[in-house]
Amino acid sequence: MALAEEPHAHSHDIRQEMRELEDKGEIKIQRVVGPYEEVEVAHGIKKKIPTTHLYQHKSCGQCTNLPGVPASSMYVYEQLGIDYLNDMEHTSCTAWNYHASATNNLVSLAAAAVRNWHRVYETGYNLDVHCVTSFGNYQEMRHLLVTKKEIRDEVRKIMHAIGRELVIPEEVVHNSEVMYVLRDQIAAKAKYRFDGLRAVDHIGCHFYKIMNDDVIGGAKPIVVRELGKTLGFDVQDYSKWFHCCGFGFRHILVNREFTRSALRVKLQAIQREVDPDVILVNCTGCGTTIDKNQWIMKAVGENYSYPALFHSQIAALSLGADPYKVAGINFHATPVEPVLKKVGIL
Repeated sequence: MALAEEPHAHSHDIRQEMRELEDKGEIKIQRVVGPYEEVEVAHGIKKKIPTTHLYQHKSCGQCTNLPGVPASSMYVYEQLGIDYLNDMEHTSCTAWNYHASATNNLVSLAAAAVRNWHRVYETGYNLDVHCVTSFGNYQEMRHLLVTKKEIRDEVRKIMHAIGRELVIPEEVVHNSEVMYVLRDQIAAKAKYRFDGLRAVDHIGCHFYKIMNDDVIGGAKPIVVRELGKTLGFDVQDYSKWFHCCGFGFRHILVNREFTRSALRVKLQAIQREVDPDVILVNCTGCGTTIDKNQWIMKAVGENYSYPALFHSQIAALSLGADPYKVAGINFHATPVEPVLKKVGIL
């Protein structure tokens, strides 16, 4: 008979190691500024989600393909009176290169992360990451910098050369986690609700499959579904919730049929088991893949028309954002208008 595990026997809170390194003068921690909500992630670990002074670390993919997604985030903050900074001086996290090719290396990837973290630190704001790949990358780089002295030493040299310090954020927070924490405030001011609409949620792999001990809900994140439920959606489960959308970075570049085949498996399950009005997402690549590849399934005699709406878009739309000028639904390939007409937004 196996011995019972002690509670939280597998917990590993990177923050304790960060504090020890800071005490030794190895790093500087960028601590959460201002009010925050403390939530449990995995194994009893507590995570601080800031609710103001939010530095908008935007996504290269969102700003290019779906600009209404970041615009929706900032609209929500404005409606709730939350202080945020839309800074022009952060760069790409460079994880696109990391995941799509073999030309990157961990030192350069970590250095790019630290350069952005130091930029956030010097503004006095809290890191609010829009892209789940940036989020997952930053979780991974934080872990490597804390646990691998050789990487830390190399990155410190690079930071010294550009006049910056080796700063590591106390919390790496994704925008959907902030919206989750703010969900009751959003609902309290909502002009529209999504009652009567069925939905499923899809969470980006890089949100919870890289470091799943530091996301709300752990191995099965709850941030998007709980926000959706609070705003009225009937969010239902389906068997392929864990299944990747197929984007895969490299796949979407060199083998799009692989991407479409993977997405088809997911869409078949969604249609067969739920047939929702909408698919709720929090990932740039997933949202783009789900939105823009449904039409190609007509080639195999299958018809799907499930708008992929982001957490920030449903929050902004509920608060009265213009569907086109703010939420940018005109950038979607799968029409969003039928869903919005059902709830009186259009």
